Amino acid sequence: MSEQVYNWLIQPAQTLLEQDKIKTLVFVLDGAFRNVPMAALYDGQQYLIQKGYAVAVIPGLQLLQSQPLKRLNLNTLAFGLSEIRGNFPPHQGFSPLINVESELQEIRSLLPSRELLNQNFTSDALQDLIRSQNFSVIHVATHGQFSSKADEDFYSGLG
Repeated sequence: MSEQVYNWLIQPAQTLLEQDKIKTLVFVLDGAFRNVPMAALYDGQQYLIQKGYAVAVIPGLQLLQSQPLKRLNLNTLAFGLSEIRGNFPPHQGFSPLINVESELQEIRSLLPSRELLNQNFTSDALQDLIRSQNFSVIHVATHGQFSSKADEDFYSGLG
């Protein structure tokens, strides 16, 4: 079964995973797959975990008891970066996020919000806002790279 599931899920994307140098695979499992140990998927020669991938498994969203927030008195902070900044690691090849401005505009049309966009999105401005106000909702629209080592994390707006 381990090899069959590998052939269904991983094998069709194997070339892309290698080309894009993907290091972490995230699985959102549901139904019968919920108890399948993804790290133990087998390609006939190696287990998935032996191939050097970090494997993360998260529950399906239907497992979470969600309750919509009341729109009354929601204090929202929306921040984003639609342009490339000099602090982007050059090896990442990040491109501009062209829809960030319309994304933040849509949030503004739905909820009263404070906004930090592009040149206004700085580490100091973000810290000042978070220290001075309590936000019910925080929306982030930017590139990021996350690692298990905090010193390797990168958030494009916070250089």
